Amino acid sequence: MEDNNQQIKELCNGQVVVIKPSTCFIVPLFCPVCKFPIKTANDTIAYKSFECCDLCAINFAYTNKEKWLNENWRPNQEELKDYIIERQLLSKPKFNLK
Repeated sequence: MEDNNQQIKELCNGQVVVIKPSTCFIVPLFCPVCKFPIKTANDTIAYKSFECCDLCAINFAYTNKEKWLNENWRPNQEELKDYIIERQLLSKPKFNLK
């Protein structure tokens, strides 16, 4: 059965599967910009818009939105290196429990 680009299929066990080919997209495991894992819903949303994780979108894509989307602008290697070091420091635990 088809309705507005949706396909609905009933399986032999009675379950119904909704297939939406026009809305399918693939999200990589790692951000193409910073190489950190894409692991949250916000990362997925950012990837749909900017093809990067949420933090890269906040730090780079939103501030350079026109260039990012129209000219495929990305941060240079020095900016990216500093950003990755900062992210690594922020992801370390603040204290160790013994």
